[in-house]
Amino acid sequence: MARSITAMELAKLAGVSHITVSRAFDPSASIRAETREKIQQLAREHGYVPNSMAAALKRSRSDLVAIVAASLSHYEYDQIRHLTRELQAIGLTTLLVNCQDSANASEFVGRAASYRASYAIVYADAMPNEEVKRFFGTSRLILVRNQPHLDGDHITLRIDPSAAIDAAAADLASSGRRNILWLNGALSSAMNARRKELFRTSLSRHGLTFIGEAHGDYRYNPALREIEVALQQRPSIDAVISANDEMAFAAIDAVRQSGRRIPDDVAVIGHDGLEMAFWSAYQLSTIQLDHEAYATEIVNLIRKMEAGEKEVPHQVEIQCGYRKGQTT
Repeated sequence: MARSITAMELAKLAGVSHITVSRAFDPSASIRAETREKIQQLAREHGYVPNSMAAALKRSRSDLVAIVAASLSHYEYDQIRHLTRELQAIGLTTLLVNCQDSANASEFVGRAASYRASYAIVYADAMPNEEVKRFFGTSRLILVRNQPHLDGDHITLRIDPSAAIDAAAADLASSGRRNILWLNGALSSAMNARRKELFRTSLSRHGLTFIGEAHGDYRYNPALREIEVALQQRPSIDAVISANDEMAFAAIDAVRQSGRRIPDDVAVIGHDGLEMAFWSAYQLSTIQLDHEAYATEIVNLIRKMEAGEKEVPHQVEIQCGYRKGQTT
């Protein structure tokens, strides 16, 4: 296979300077349209690929968006899948950092920051705010959170499930549920604590509370074992609320295996709105984030910043919905 040519060789072929070649691959650079097209056509013919990282270092910015996630569960995966698709559609490139189960999260994020991303989208559980700011001080920062937070240094995108949880609690109350079990994710998870407290508050408005808790660590197999034991020890359980959909699937299977009926004997509610939740085998009632709306909101924020708009909001809220399936 023939080697690709260098920028200097491309400049010689096109009869232009090395600087003009660089400008031909910078969408914001002023250059005649026919010259840009000629250079790019020659580049395609001879296999020339511009060094985007070098160009970013020269102009102290790039078309790169760093995404820092605390984990890559089904929930985060669905969010990031929609988000990367929308970002790529407007000409941005994404760099993903997964901090799950890593004692070297700071090292990984530091490497990502060295690429001088123009934007950084950071999930709040990934690392402390001050550390995020230290790494991405020159980037425009969007922090994704599940709790209210005001900080003038960056944009906060808050995912708010409150209204959806109120609707789900009302649904359980209206169907006469009285013995409700909470199925925990990771006990160290701020998201787990937030979801549990919101449900506890909503249930209390109907004179209801949790009769107990089980611990599934956000995973199917541990949740299945926990619910099997809980149903044996507390036969009166008539509803299970799970901190995520994956554990809710386990709860449904455990209930069915015990000979009970869904939802006649036991109702099940999940969180996240995974695609699998809507399969005919589950048809789960769940607290659901509209992933497309979430991705569109972030892209709109970036568009406003790219355009230099002064009125870019510092806090944006996205409401979740309660999708009532066949498990309540």
